[in-house]
Amino acid sequence: MSLVMPTVVTSMQAVGMVNDHQTTCFRHKAVRDMARP
Repeated sequence: MSLVMPTVVTSMQAVGMVNDHQTTCFRHKAVRDMARP
């Protein structure tokens, strides 16, 4: 699992499933607003 997890997490970030930006980051709101309701 330790070899696969970084790839899975990176893929989830790339397709927008995960917003890892801190709430103080300027990109957090923009990425959050792109999420589906």
